Amino acid sequence: MNYRQWIARCIAEAVLENTAGKALKREAARQSLHTLFGKHHAWADRLTDELAAIGRFGPGGWTVDQLSRKVLSSRHFYPFDPAAEKPQIRRLRPVPAQPIAAGSTVIRRQLPRLDSVGDLQAWLGVESADLDWLSQRYRASASPRARNHHYLYHRIAKADGRPRLLEAPKPLLKHIQRRIYTQILQPLPAHPCAHGISGGGSCVDHAKAHAGQALILAFDLKDFFTSVTYRRVFRLFRLLGYPAAVTRYLSRLTTHATPAVITRQNPDLNRDLYAIPHLPQGAPTSPALANQAALRLDHRLCALASKMGWRYSRYCDDFAFSGPGISKRAAGKLRTLVDAIVIEENFIPNYRKFRLLPASQSQRLTGVVVNEKANIARREYDQLKAILCNCVRHGAASQNRDKHADFAAHLRGRIAYIRQLNPARADKLYRLYRDIDWVQRERPAD
Repeated sequence: MNYRQWIARCIAEAVLENTAGKALKREAARQSLHTLFGKHHAWADRLTDELAAIGRFGPGGWTVDQLSRKVLSSRHFYPFDPAAEKPQIRRLRPVPAQPIAAGSTVIRRQLPRLDSVGDLQAWLGVESADLDWLSQRYRASASPRARNHHYLYHRIAKADGRPRLLEAPKPLLKHIQRRIYTQILQPLPAHPCAHGISGGGSCVDHAKAHAGQALILAFDLKDFFTSVTYRRVFRLFRLLGYPAAVTRYLSRLTTHATPAVITRQNPDLNRDLYAIPHLPQGAPTSPALANQAALRLDHRLCALASKMGWRYSRYCDDFAFSGPGISKRAAGKLRTLVDAIVIEENFIPNYRKFRLLPASQSQRLTGVVVNEKANIARREYDQLKAILCNCVRHGAASQNRDKHADFAAHLRGRIAYIRQLNPARADKLYRLYRDIDWVQRERPAD
């Protein structure tokens, strides 16, 4: 973004934040630009006259990007004559407080009342310049190593070998996102059929919902977090009742556009999705926002399952239907219908990971066997039992092949997971765990 484009974007934001979605008033726009530049510019008056003839602004009308392009294409926009003085940005005019409606979710759920951007700054405990910096308001960094970039990137492999890009916020932004999550997003109810992340329950609860069924249809959503874009997040915060100006900042603070240098280093990623502002997988706010974005999807799929006399549940991007046996043709029709609903709700079906699981074969959901009841797979139990036995015989260090910083906590966590499924087996494993000598050292090889 060059200087001319930046000035155009500042003008667009100043105009939009002072219209709150209503038609532009010429005098109000002139005052906004006067405050923006700290002085009067004749060309700015001519520009506002042209913009006033456009029509409706704000949510449901012009976006910042659209209005920026309109400003750049205007013949009244400052021509940047080298001999003339360049306009300097002083400060955007504070947006007047817009009282939140009495019947809004903010009031009913007793969420933080943020009537203006100033209230948001005070609630987050940051200055105006810091809020602009954290929300990447004026300029997006082109390099992941730049000082004004707020995310770290880690590439990990999924179970099927395909890549997953984790976009982890740096400490300051992470602290702010945690505040947004705990006080705004966490109190919001999720669909009863949604397990995990902010919906409550776990992958075990998701699997237990389908135990002992004759047939299970397992589905998967592709690019679950990146499919939830800035526009969808903006609508979510607006539906809560927050003013447009506050919503704009909340949406910027919780979404992120991956720099091109990162997507170039990972050619197997979906560049079209990562290039636009989306929910970063790794941010504290992303799971809760993704759950809220999928709320209508859950309602529709749950209603479909109920109408058929089947069961439905979702764990993050995995969801399943289960019920009495049906023909392959009927299962194919159901799959087509489910995929159509997923697409209508602006998510992407993962066609490669669809599974049809009859009771005659091993039925596994999120790693849990559910043929008769939810249980741990025998292979996983035997593997952990062998690790514990070797820890007793040869020392814990000999089995910590993945270099866990706290290997004892790692083993306790795996035993606790098994306890949710099979307490008797977990007790056997815990007795082995108690026999481990954690101060024992590996004996040198003979």
